[in-house]
Amino acid sequence: MKQFLSSTWKNTFIVTWEIEPELLLEHLPHKIGLYTENGKAFLSFVVYNFENTKVKGIKMPFHVSFPEMDLRYYVKHNNSLGVAFIQHIVPRYCISLWAKRIFNENYITLPMDYSFQETETSKVLHYKVWKDKKMFSLDFLSNKEFVESTFSLYNQVQYGFGVDKYGNSTKFKFDKLNNFHSLSTLDYAINLDYSALFGRKWAFLNELSPIDVTALNDNKVRIFHPNYIFVDEKSKIDKYLEISSVNELIYKESNEDR
Repeated sequence: MKQFLSSTWKNTFIVTWEIEPELLLEHLPHKIGLYTENGKAFLSFVVYNFENTKVKGIKMPFHVSFPEMDLRYYVKHNNSLGVAFIQHIVPRYCISLWAKRIFNENYITLPMDYSFQETETSKVLHYKVWKDKKMFSLDFLSNKEFVESTFSLYNQVQYGFGVDKYGNSTKFKFDKLNNFHSLSTLDYAINLDYSALFGRKWAFLNELSPIDVTALNDNKVRIFHPNYIFVDEKSKIDKYLEISSVNELIYKESNEDR
């Protein structure tokens, strides 16, 4: 696999719920299984900041540092644990454009802001996002002591899974330099409308109590280009027809220019 991106994930904040598996079945890539425990699936809202970001080893101007929010769920393929995504939110259109092009993920671009204050013993995180002229925010106060988390699947995640525009299932490898550790939570305030940000289907999250709310230590990560793990025969034909039609258009236009 070829490396696509390297970055340091800083100021990560995760909210995790147990939900009924049926709510996620329509989102599953083909041939990918849903990870469950005791008949329950897991859904996480994650917000974090990309720092020192490089795409194929190059720092892209104005795209080295930026926040991201996403809604993700946990899946399995063979012996690998991974995540698949409902939606990502980023503050810059070019990020959405390239992520859609490379990974075919559901990215939207919204105004976002973040800040943090840090001392030798504590950290305060502030994230804001605006949609339809409404501001949503979350704030988190933690000290820097590592503690045991009630939910730790994020350390076992090896891959991200998705679907290309032809319906083929894909996976991309995810490497982290160190294990993630939960920071001791002192206080937090979540002022989000999951329905407004991710769609009406997820309105119930506004009232559902999470099983875990935590901040994580900073970590260096690498993300690799996606590979196919399942190719639908019909998609091969659709892809061939699309390429053929593009080639035919190019040929036609080139002849008209003569």
